[in-house]
Amino acid sequence: MLIPIFELFYEKKNITKDVSPYVTSIEYTDVEHGESDELQIIFEDSEKLWQDAWIPTKGDSLRAYIGYEAEKLLI
Repeated sequence: MLIPIFELFYEKKNITKDVSPYVTSIEYTDVEHGESDELQIIFEDSEKLWQDAWIPTKGDSLRAYIGYEAEKLLI
C-alpha cells in the first residue's frame, strides 16, 4: 500500500516536523503544458498559530516535496 508523505521547507529551513500535526491535506494539480502546476496545502488552525509570527509574507520561499514512502519525492 502506498503511503503519501511530504517535506516542507520555508526559507530553506525544513519545517516538516513543526507543521505536520497541522496539515490536513495536500493537493497537487499537474496542469496542461505551458501553465504553472498548483499545490494547495491546508492547515488546521484552531490554536491560531498561522495569524501572527507563523504567517508567511509576500516573497517568502516555500518548497514542497511530495510522494510516497520508500520512493523518491517530487519537487
